[in-house]
Amino acid sequence: MSYPLQYFRLAIGNTDCNVIASSSSISVSRNTGKPIEKWYLNYMKENVFQIVNASNNKAITSSENSVTLSDINNSESQNFKIEGIEKDYEGYYLYYKITSDSDSSKALTYSVDSGFSLEEYSGDILQKYKLNLDGLEGFAANCTTTLGEKAGTIGGLLGPTIIGNTMQEFMKERNSEGPKTIVLNVNVDMKMEKNTRVRDYKTIVGSYKYKTIYDCRIRSNDELGRDNPSDNIIFRNLDIQAREDGSRTLLSFYSSPNIWFDHINFNSTIQYDRKINGQDNEGKFVWVNTLFANCPDSKDIDRTPDYYTVSYCKFTNKYWCFRNSK
Repeated sequence: MSYPLQYFRLAIGNTDCNVIASSSSISVSRNTGKPIEKWYLNYMKENVFQIVNASNNKAITSSENSVTLSDINNSESQNFKIEGIEKDYEGYYLYYKITSDSDSSKALTYSVDSGFSLEEYSGDILQKYKLNLDGLEGFAANCTTTLGEKAGTIGGLLGPTIIGNTMQEFMKERNSEGPKTIVLNVNVDMKMEKNTRVRDYKTIVGSYKYKTIYDCRIRSNDELGRDNPSDNIIFRNLDIQAREDGSRTLLSFYSSPNIWFDHINFNSTIQYDRKINGQDNEGKFVWVNTLFANCPDSKDIDRTPDYYTVSYCKFTNKYWCFRNSK
């Protein structure tokens, strides 16, 4: 089974440079858009990963204080912890430190004079990194607003990848705690389901063979207002279809920030007569909602559904496609 891996860039501190692959070593460069500056993670255990370059599939490898690139060998020398250390004004991690799993006092450090090495972590700006997802632009990405610099949406990047081979697995994992990438390996028909929750830090991505979700009613909060709305969610490479129930809103986000929709085909095969008789005002593909001031769901009131990016999506055959309401 294959699916689009989520590549990312490792941005160094407050510089305009990214970590890149350079033969058997790592170096720095300003944005190039080339695979040498794109990386992906192999999840080893909680907060521990192999950091692998997209251009050569070689992993960052430590040897005492030196750092190189080498073929994946599943040794401890290729295991690194990625931990958030500094948050943006919204409370999301902007900077991360990368430390050896075998010696967490040693952090990946860049020096203008000597390049990369493992040094004692001191909090120096050149020991801090931003995780910027490849392909993500706009306000869901790392950007500067009138309030300051905000962190980019990362979805389930820092969690395990779960293959959803059945609808039951998909339903269980999207409502589970903790970051996860959930890969569809089966087309999912949700016409018999009511409201279903997707939780924080999830990436839902279709495989290249199976990526269709029919008649879903996925929402980002608990419909009874029992806990905070979910945020930091990504939907990618999906075919989301309305074919049975024209009244359904397929994806609903209530007071949830940091959402990215990418390469999704939204389509309805349900006919309506365009006579303004009620049919046209029923279900939407996507609903983004700011709750009203006296709403009983008090945990939602002080949150804003902001920082959304919609990229390379198609919306067809629905009167309301993407709607925001206050």
